[in-house]
Amino acid sequence: MFVLFFSSVYLSLNFSMLLTKLKVLKTKALIFKSMSLFSQKDVYDELWRQVEHEEYPEQRMKQLLTITSNAFVQAVQKQLSKIDLWFNKKDSIQNREQLRNGALVCERWSTTVELQTGTYWRNYTPHPWKGESVKSIYLLQFKKRLNEILSIRSSYEQSLRFSSTNNKDQLSATKVFSPFANFNAIEIDTYTDSQWYSAVNQFESFMSNTDREVAKQLREHFQTIRSNPQQMLVDFRRYCDLIQRETIRRELASERELLLGQLESDIRNLTDEFNNLAHGGGGRRTITRGVNRTLIASLLDASRQIETKVKD
Repeated sequence: MFVLFFSSVYLSLNFSMLLTKLKVLKTKALIFKSMSLFSQKDVYDELWRQVEHEEYPEQRMKQLLTITSNAFVQAVQKQLSKIDLWFNKKDSIQNREQLRNGALVCERWSTTVELQTGTYWRNYTPHPWKGESVKSIYLLQFKKRLNEILSIRSSYEQSLRFSSTNNKDQLSATKVFSPFANFNAIEIDTYTDSQWYSAVNQFESFMSNTDREVAKQLREHFQTIRSNPQQMLVDFRRYCDLIQRETIRRELASERELLLGQLESDIRNLTDEFNNLAHGGGGRRTITRGVNRTLIASLLDASRQIETKVKD
């Protein structure tokens, strides 16, 4: 009897703390929400790992994590509802940062939930998680929408950079973003999904009129740096949203193949360099040994430098 009573009190205190955190979450700026993730996670972790009281049921924890994931979405939506996603040129950089922060909050919480239920709790012997890891589907859909908005904004602004004066007149924000003007892009449900993809198709139709010229300008840009594969890689990443557009991707096929060939050559050279080091060959690299550094330690330092080059 006393055990049940204290177990009930313990759970009530935890849920009271949780309810307070969820209410406060909706009032916080996005920059602080990722910090809230850790305190939120700790409440659930303590609830799951406690052994003094009755085990918390797995099905209820799934429901609790789903409710919390949806609360994160609502909190981010509330913050983003205050900004103009499409037509505010003055604060466009700040607005993009808000979108990135929102997507980051979603990513971190989704990863946290999957790690807790798929790894940490599964391996907690006193109370192991037995089912599949929990995936926050609604939250992941919301994160995808934020990234799609960012990609659309980015490809539009990059198109402006590579467009002639005449084509820039055709790419006014008022025109190309008009399909998104009549509904809330950050609301996620079956009805708004169909609206969203219809608007995206209209946007793509507006942009297709200038894509060929933009591809021509991009090709000329890459021709000027073709002898520098590292710079080409940097710029491919910088303009990735633009290059993903169908017409531009097709027009830049030869530039992509050139970059791939150069990177494969670099990887082969670095592989040969590493093999020379591993087998004691001289190669092009000479091992510099510091004071009191063994040969093995120096070889490890050199191999890490090669690894860093590969990752870059």
